Amino acid sequence: MSEETFLHEGILEMACAIEVVSSRFLGWPHIPEFWKLSDLQNHGALLLGSPAPYDPDFPYLTPPVSLQVGGNEQAKFPSGNPAGDPRTLLQPFLQQCRERGIPMEPHHWITTGSYSGVYFIKNSECIQATLGDLDPLTTSLLSSSRESATMDKSA
Repeated sequence: MSEETFLHEGILEMACAIEVVSSRFLGWPHIPEFWKLSDLQNHGALLLGSPAPYDPDFPYLTPPVSLQVGGNEQAKFPSGNPAGDPRTLLQPFLQQCRERGIPMEPHHWITTGSYSGVYFIKNSECIQATLGDLDPLTTSLLSSSRESATMDKSA
């Protein structure tokens, strides 16, 4: 059995998610590109939708994505993850965990990047994220001018 087959058999569930982050830089995203790379975009919250069984046939490279903020479409398209197939990020991540003695348990969730990008929330807004045929995730956020929400596929 290949490492990739073993890895994919270890994925139990996937879900639509909204990740709330903030930047360390005032004026983001209008800052130099290298500053963006160094910005940790500290996590404020990770909201998970209803888990679904892992589907190896899900269109990981270009899934249909929709992100609505306050009823306005922010992202709607077949989208892509900057890493291509986000499952390829799991093997190096899990290898680092093994090397550092960090256990990964079946109830742990791992996020693998955004399909929609970063969108700023200016007011208290209702947000709905959809990813393929996974259950949509709807929430309301009260935000400051420095918070943003991104939608990621978690597996």
